[in-house]
Amino acid sequence: MNRKIIYYAAVILTIINLAAFGTWAYYQLRSEKSESSEGVHSGIQSRRNEQFEQLKNELSLSQGQIDKIQIYRTDFLSQMDSLSIQLGSKRKELANELWQTSPDTAHINSLVNQISKVQSEAQRKVIAHLLDVKSALNSEQQQKFYNIVLQRFTKGSDQPMPNPRLH
Repeated sequence: MNRKIIYYAAVILTIINLAAFGTWAYYQLRSEKSESSEGVHSGIQSRRNEQFEQLKNELSLSQGQIDKIQIYRTDFLSQMDSLSIQLGSKRKELANELWQTSPDTAHINSLVNQISKVQSEAQRKVIAHLLDVKSALNSEQQQKFYNIVLQRFTKGSDQPMPNPRLH
């Protein structure tokens, strides 16, 4: 019995740790999924737009830079939204399996691996996006951008877990 408790605790802790970096991307980068949840998503979209406006102001971007970064941003947000949907689905499947009368540990391990792969892909997308944005900046703007990214990365682990209703 103790072994099962330790195993389930380890699985849950693994999920929490894997989600730490993804949490920032999840909250910052979700877009509208459907018309029925427009109020929630308009808040997310509004926050995204506010952050982009703040970034434009802090970096003193030219119109050419804004246009270039907007192209990167649109593609990036679309990709992250897709990954977020996949992640939510896998997490829901994992939660359902954990609360079965006789959970299938092989299936649980498979789901943890799948979640890890989606989160790793999200991290790669974030990194690629940051490099894209960096490429559009001059050296002074890159230093300011570095400071902004560093601040957001260090604050990311303080954010609450995603709201399961959004999945």
